[in-house]
Amino acid sequence: MMKVLLGNGSPKANGNTARALAEIAEQLNAEGIDTEVFQLGAKPIRDCIGCGQCGKLGGRCTFDDDVVNELIAAAEQADGFVFGSPVYYAHPSGRILSALDRAFYAGGHAFEHKPGAAVAVARRGGTSTTFDVLNKYFTIKQMPVVASTYWNNVFGRVPGDADGDAEGLATMRNIGKNMAWLLRCIEPDRPPVSTHPRQIEQRPTSSGRTAEHTMNVQIFGTKKSFDTKKAQRYFKERRIKVQFIDLKEKEMSKGELTSVMQAVGGIDKLLNPKAKDEETLALIQHLTPSQRFDKLLENQQVLAEPIVRNGKKATVGYCPDVWGAWE
Repeated sequence: MMKVLLGNGSPKANGNTARALAEIAEQLNAEGIDTEVFQLGAKPIRDCIGCGQCGKLGGRCTFDDDVVNELIAAAEQADGFVFGSPVYYAHPSGRILSALDRAFYAGGHAFEHKPGAAVAVARRGGTSTTFDVLNKYFTIKQMPVVASTYWNNVFGRVPGDADGDAEGLATMRNIGKNMAWLLRCIEPDRPPVSTHPRQIEQRPTSSGRTAEHTMNVQIFGTKKSFDTKKAQRYFKERRIKVQFIDLKEKEMSKGELTSVMQAVGGIDKLLNPKAKDEETLALIQHLTPSQRFDKLLENQQVLAEPIVRNGKKATVGYCPDVWGAWE
């Protein structure tokens, strides 16, 4: 059985980098490809000092007090590779750089002509440079580079955050599919994979929807509202069309306000506690339930912003976690 070695360049064995690699491994296993995770760990890894002794040691590094020679030995038994790293100051972790510098220099024969994929995991920025640096190892050893339906990135700060990056995890699964397909192409005598690249999973937005999926999203707010602008940008970045209704030009209808109130759990959720019209806000809060709705309908300047509707679903305020779960 063919095997892919997945190298985790994070000191955390169960962090977001591990989660990204696990998604790839699961897809590879489904395609009949064996996997092995190589954890670089949290212990020190020496830098290459350019001593040249590896040329006399048959493809092993002269330093044998860390994991690098173990990595070379594991690479010799692998048919493909995925190396994942967290982003530190817009570059891969120092440990994966030290490990790959020495492994590729001393044991380059173990990597040549075998497919490789790089994965960058970040809280926010630096994934492009990290992705680029890791790919350099592949291209100097004549290794086919495995791509996906987006750049090979997953976003998350603390362990568990990666589970919320639906697009990133879909990108990982497609790495697995493409890696399996390429391995079969390189070994034509082996049985074909079940998934051809033309059948890969469509690239979703971070909410898990495919790019072709459409929603009926309305954003009610004002042009000067910071959170309203953020909401518009959220959907724009995910190529989801929205209808923006400026509450200063057109207020919500009775039916729209009723629908939103029912969706969010009551009239109190609709009120902006920091509204400039404090007098009207206080009045609404002290009216009877039957009077409050009518008063709010007439004084929508005290509504919290933005109000985002998707059919019968609705949110008040900036709620990307909720929007990401809408289907």
